[in-house]
Amino acid sequence: MNRDNISLPQLLRQIELYFDCSLTDAEESELRNLLASTAHRHPSIDEARAVMGFRRRESPSAGRKADVRKLWLPVTGVAAAVAAVVSLATVFLYSPGLHTVDSTCIAYINGEVVTDEEAVMRQLTSDMREFGDCAVDVHKDFYDELEEAFPVIDDYESENLLIEN
Repeated sequence: MNRDNISLPQLLRQIELYFDCSLTDAEESELRNLLASTAHRHPSIDEARAVMGFRRRESPSAGRKADVRKLWLPVTGVAAAVAAVVSLATVFLYSPGLHTVDSTCIAYINGEVVTDEEAVMRQLTSDMREFGDCAVDVHKDFYDELEEAFPVIDDYESENLLIEN
């Protein structure tokens, strides 16, 4: 196949054959060379290049832009950090409400707001006890399941040893 004057439909047909796994190794190599050097533009060509591992070439000016971005990245990072520190310092220094800690205990129990600390702690203790009891039950159920499985596993392993001998 002459790669200098291949038409777009011919190239697209070769790409279609490539995706159908219908090309020989030599034809696939030729297609790879065609894709590397063709001036044709088409989404199928881009897709074939991507699948074959081609990378898009950047223009020389794009490389310089990337270099400039690499230089500015640390500067912008430091500037952002300084701005964050200054903002937080300003908020904490000039906001009198942030220096006091509100220690009001609030819970929602049965859809009602409860602010009595003792009632909230009783509910929390009750919930934690119930959670612990459920964890013990799950642990026991799991242990019982394992106890039932061990004899089955032992029987299976014993049968395999008898068959092999």
